Amino acid sequence: GGVSVAIGELADGLSIDLDAVRKKYEGLDGTELAISESQERMAVVVSASDAKRFIEAAQKENLEAYQVATVTDDARLVMRWKGQTIVDISREFLNTNGVEKHSKVRVPKFDGDGIQDRGESNLRAGMGHLSNASRRGLIERFDSTIGAGTVFMPFGGKYQQTPAQAMASLLPVLPGHSTETASMMAWGCRILAKGE
Repeated sequence: GGVSVAIGELADGLSIDLDAVRKKYEGLDGTELAISESQERMAVVVSASDAKRFIEAAQKENLEAYQVATVTDDARLVMRWKGQTIVDISREFLNTNGVEKHSKVRVPKFDGDGIQDRGESNLRAGMGHLSNASRRGLIERFDSTIGAGTVFMPFGGKYQQTPAQAMASLLPVLPGHSTETASMMAWGCRILAKGE
């Protein structure tokens, strides 16, 4: 996940060294490092006395592991990049999500009549809206080649433009072994015509 979330929510007080965070692309600034997400990146908290042993155990499993942050007694999220403090926020503020929120909701009485017609027309209207035209930019922000076990890419077809309606991934195996066994999953939906 992202450094701000994956690491930033692990403890009340944190000092994060953004220069120690490994990245796939060079040229990212401190803000981009703080908010960029990576599906193959995990964050764990271990005692300082266990850090070296944890990193060695990860390496035996062919996993890269680095210390990128320290838990502190000060209830603040602090991030440093290239020798400068670029984030210094109190945990109390973070726990409010930035603002105090209030909402008023009015739920109309449900009568059940014509629900099928309304549901279908709402779905068609939503699918025809420009904001639902493509999610390719969002989808491509996540790395689909994690572990090189992905069989289907997010887009397929002759021009690699059609969103996949299924997933297939090779099962993980120990280093030096191989497999042709895959895990597969698909989904679909059907709109019932009135009277069905």
